[in-house]
Amino acid sequence: MRLVLALISIVLLMSVISVQADAVKHENVCVMVDAKAQWIVAHAGSDLSDYLSKMMPETHVISTSGTHLIKSGAGDITFIVGCVNDSRLLSEVSKHVGWKVPDEVASTAEAFVIKSLEIGGKKIVVIAGSDGKGALNGVYHYIERVCGGGFFPDGEQIPRVGKLPVTGINILE
Repeated sequence: MRLVLALISIVLLMSVISVQADAVKHENVCVMVDAKAQWIVAHAGSDLSDYLSKMMPETHVISTSGTHLIKSGAGDITFIVGCVNDSRLLSEVSKHVGWKVPDEVASTAEAFVIKSLEIGGKKIVVIAGSDGKGALNGVYHYIERVCGGGFFPDGEQIPRVGKLPVTGINILE
């Protein structure tokens, strides 16, 4: 009798673990910067890729540079990090969805916009700065304010998330 109860308990426990594992969707994420991006923008893209990997260790995060989103973007979710006035990727996004970076961002030093979009069924998150520092500010804002991460003198706090927040985002700072 004890053996039967033990087996039933094991089967039930395995079912619960299986359901919990199915609830976490592991997606492929692509972080893109322009092939000729400023060093600070490339650094922002690299940092974003690193922190996304920490937040979702089971997720495959690709960091790439390119000039064509549709050809280069390999993820279920694509993050585009760039500067307003010198990003071919941002120009391509504008062409495909008719969205452009607000004028307030382009005309204000260190400003940024974070916007979620969809192109051909793919989720896109644009992090665009007025300059390189603005792009870096946007990346850290996404990690801190949207994902719940924190950067402190005694270390960083990067939460593990089951699913990245990539919809309904429209932040202008």
